[in-house]
Amino acid sequence: MGQVSTRNVSLNSVLRVPAFRRGFNDYAAGKPPAFDEDWTGDRNKSPVDKAWAYERGRHFAAWLDGKDVDLAPGRKWFVNRRVNPAILRAAHEAVLSGAIR
Repeated sequence: MGQVSTRNVSLNSVLRVPAFRRGFNDYAAGKPPAFDEDWTGDRNKSPVDKAWAYERGRHFAAWLDGKDVDLAPGRKWFVNRRVNPAILRAAHEAVLSGAIR
């Protein structure tokens, strides 16, 4: 079995993927995982990339939940078309802790 190719990407670009936010929101809403979802949006990403993004979003939400951070829907992901700095800082901390990659 071969290994998939990888490349480095910015944390900002990970947070912008719609599937990431969907995974986060599904976890926050207590919904079961939607791993078999036919992901729409972001035509430049493969179905595998979207599934990974979805799972990263769920992991990020679980990590924040463990830190007693409010996961209430309506959190603004973007401020003036940029990723919310508070979310970006929290995601950076999650990466440093190993919660998400």
